[in-house]
Amino acid sequence: MSDCLDSIRTRFLEGAPAKAHVELDLFLDGAACVSDVLTLGRTDPGCSPLAGLVVPEESTALRAAFGLRSGLDDAAFADRWRCAAGRADSLMHPVRPLALVRCLFVGELSPDGVTTEPVTASLVLDLSRLDLDHVSTLVHPQSQVCAVPESVVRRTRAFRDIGVRYDWRAGCLPFGMLPLELSAFVLVEAIDHVDGRRDAA
Repeated sequence: MSDCLDSIRTRFLEGAPAKAHVELDLFLDGAACVSDVLTLGRTDPGCSPLAGLVVPEESTALRAAFGLRSGLDDAAFADRWRCAAGRADSLMHPVRPLALVRCLFVGELSPDGVTTEPVTASLVLDLSRLDLDHVSTLVHPQSQVCAVPESVVRRTRAFRDIGVRYDWRAGCLPFGMLPLELSAFVLVEAIDHVDGRRDAA
């Protein structure tokens, strides 16, 4: 388990009942921890907003897909990548202002015309550690979601520091939209749980 997931586990189990241990282990099984949420187009009414979920590229499920993505231009990658509709669920601490949201996506790679095993991405957001305004982008009815490797974010910041614009979308895995009839409720409830309990503290 990564340091990020270990941190989530330690904080979430503090003050939680015994049954929470099993629930949390199942929730985090095979997951990658989202360290940041990047957004584009949140304030532009004419464009579908994009939410980039930043994850470590060494995540087992995504390693091969990130590797293929880095060697292809946008058009070539689009020809080889397909994804199904994602979904979201949540786990909330019974007392503290802690809520986890898990976004689940399935994609398929077709390098050289040969379809590989589906890529299943389980991306966990610890809402108590993220910008809730950025997380709320996921609730927008036209919001597109993608996974962004941490190395691309570091590269973007390095280019920005020397005055060069670098588009982090060039290294992402697009997963399309979450089905909001279910996922919006999950996301709003989790955000309200964190915000409401913070206000009450």
